[in-house]
Amino acid sequence: IRGSLSNGYHAPALQQIYLTETGTAWKNVGVINVPVTNGIFPNNSVITKAFGVRALQPEKAINISAGFTSTLSPHLNVTVDGYWIQIKNRIVLSGIFDKSNPDVNAILINRPDIDQVRFMTNAINTKTRGIDIVINGNWKVIKGNLGLIAAANFTRTNLFGPIQTTDKLAANSSNENILFNREEREKIEHSQPASKIILS
Repeated sequence: IRGSLSNGYHAPALQQIYLTETGTAWKNVGVINVPVTNGIFPNNSVITKAFGVRALQPEKAINISAGFTSTLSPHLNVTVDGYWIQIKNRIVLSGIFDKSNPDVNAILINRPDIDQVRFMTNAINTKTRGIDIVINGNWKVIKGNLGLIAAANFTRTNLFGPIQTTDKLAANSSNENILFNREEREKIEHSQPASKIILS
């Protein structure tokens, strides 16, 4: 029988702190297309600070695991391990904040050259739980040897807690959905298979 309890952190990477990208896109207004200036602004820029986004913090994790390994017979052994991982302050790229949003327009009122903004921020918390199972068998067959391995993993990741917006944006579902929208939530929770089974 075995088990472990650990914690850790992941400091913001340089590209997460300093990621910068600006460009021009076209937006349909009524019946005409108008150019809009959009960009991803670094975490330490005056634009990002105007949104009240704090400096990036380390992602912090707690990891609990427990399991056992057992010899069921001279030819068969099994290993089972379960795990639970909680990560707080995960760093994500926000959605696009547009001046059509009154909150955003008020923040960018003195920046007529900027229409849409994105930035990196510590926005979400996640919990991952799962189990690994490995069954290993070995038998002599006539003059040969037969080895079988069955391995399975079942895992699930979910967000928990509120989406962490800033004090400069109203804490409503609209701003939360912009900061971390349904598509991004789907990537976190369902982009990886929930199960994997291998027989060899």
